[in-house]
Amino acid sequence: FCQKIPLPFGIILGDAYQIISRNLTMIIPERLRKAHKRGLERVTSTKKTAIIGTTIEQIGLREDGGEFPMTLSLSRWQNREGKFFTAIIRDITERTRVKKALEDSETRYRSLFKNIPGGYAYCKILLDENEDPEDFVYLEINDAFVKLSGLQKDIVGKKVTEAIPSIKETNPELFEIYGRVARTGKETHFDAYLEALETWFSISVFSPQKGYFIAIFDNITERKQREDELEELSHNLGERVKELNCLYGISKLVELPDISYEEILQGTIELIPPSWQYPEVTCARLMLDSQIFKTENFEESESRQASNIYIGDSTIGVLEIFYLEDMPESDEGPFLKEERYLINAIAARLGDISERKSVEEELVNYRKNLEDLVEERTNKLTESNEQLELEISG
Repeated sequence: FCQKIPLPFGIILGDAYQIISRNLTMIIPERLRKAHKRGLERVTSTKKTAIIGTTIEQIGLREDGGEFPMTLSLSRWQNREGKFFTAIIRDITERTRVKKALEDSETRYRSLFKNIPGGYAYCKILLDENEDPEDFVYLEINDAFVKLSGLQKDIVGKKVTEAIPSIKETNPELFEIYGRVARTGKETHFDAYLEALETWFSISVFSPQKGYFIAIFDNITERKQREDELEELSHNLGERVKELNCLYGISKLVELPDISYEEILQGTIELIPPSWQYPEVTCARLMLDSQIFKTENFEESESRQASNIYIGDSTIGVLEIFYLEDMPESDEGPFLKEERYLINAIAARLGDISERKSVEEELVNYRKNLEDLVEERTNKLTESNEQLELEISG
């Protein structure tokens, strides 16, 4: 025998003979010896053999006093000399360490799985005959999954098409994404709106092994609603800025020196398309004072918005806006209610400009008439003076 091979108890094989005939309790820790003795007496006195032929785990004692985990396989035999027991002992220290590490890892995983704020779903992808993903099965979910999705825990073991029957029609992209991740192992992240649940989700997906995937998600419906509201507010603000620019542009036209009335009206028409929601398909026409002004791209269409132009109670013209293409329905056909306010404001401004022109023309005529009258009176006075001078001198 090799003299330097250690036994589980810290005894060198060459010295193993020194334990022959010694009590078996020498390899049992002190605190366990009474229980060991009672068990041995029970087996020898009652012939109960529950542990005979089985393997049990036990704590062993080394020669240096240290303890270690071991397995004990016990068998019994007898002959004319008496009853004998054979025990096969294996040191399972390493196996126990690995098992403990796995149990600790499992405990940590379970704690993380249970307490992560996001929803968690461990699933198996199902492929059709062409190896394309056609469904997936829920293998495991956490409490947050139920809270965030509104689905119940009983979906575990079910296909997603059983839990959400319409999902394959409304969200076919999910099957492609999950199938790709399960096949390639390449993780990904995306946002998706599940129409059947009326909910937005932010989803991260990875694959622990081929054919399986884990989806961790959060309900972002409120965030999406806020983003949509902010986008709508930003869009509306941009529209209001365009409207203000239009009205400001008209004011600047009126203030230009040496600009004609007709140039003001044509300039106003040119300012209109950029101020409407769809400037690329907007055209305009102004009919005022028996004159017509229109944008270069003008064509009549069914999408029409109009506002009459007044001076006092009298209608003197009309301002018309047309869309050259069919656009989505809004507040007034395809037009926004704010565009109604704007066209009315422009029409009112044009009425003011026209009235101002009329007043200016009346003032010019009044001045001319006044000047003509003064000239006429002056001429008559001159003639009277000349006649008077003639009469005096004669």
